[in-house]
Amino acid sequence: MPEPAILILAGGLGTRLGGRLKAAIPIGGVRLLDRLAVVFARCSPILVATGHHPLERFGLTDTMIAVPDASISTVGPVAGLSAGLEWLQLHRPQTELLVSVAVDTPFFPSDFTERALPLLGRGIDVVVGAYGGQDYPTNAMWRLAALRDLPARCAADAAPRGLKGLIGEIGAVRLDYREISGVDPFVNLNTPVDLDSLEGRAAGMMGLPRRG
Repeated sequence: MPEPAILILAGGLGTRLGGRLKAAIPIGGVRLLDRLAVVFARCSPILVATGHHPLERFGLTDTMIAVPDASISTVGPVAGLSAGLEWLQLHRPQTELLVSVAVDTPFFPSDFTERALPLLGRGIDVVVGAYGGQDYPTNAMWRLAALRDLPARCAADAAPRGLKGLIGEIGAVRLDYREISGVDPFVNLNTPVDLDSLEGRAAGMMGLPRRG
């Protein structure tokens, strides 16, 4: 199978973090966006779904391509996925696979693509990252043929409101890292409490004392 394109979903509003742009928040001294850039350093293209934020807020590197939301009525990760798909259809129509990842996932596993690829098969067009009983629909591998009409559906306000609904329309399988890792690699950042916890985990991984 060909290497997938990468889509970092970074258009969220960060409401519970006081409106902070998650992509620019450092964990372990490294911005969330830059942590994922390291994970996917060998991949191309790396698309960044920027929502309706001004692009200058992101500090994108030369290896990243911004894909703002095209739809006003469809928002959130579905709109970001649609924006990435629309870019690929226009610029890289030969692309068959896409890995989406939430920007606020600082410990996203570097072997996700390797483990997800063999799970795609007849009738299975999505592999969803999971840990135990928790699914993470933003962290997934998608066969793009199953999504070809998503931009048109978003434009017509006919797309599902969330990724769970979209995945429910498509044959999917879970990639459960509880069988692989002793800690959840998909844990993400939504609140100040989460931020403190993620900082502590990063410090522990680097062998540093926790702040505070």
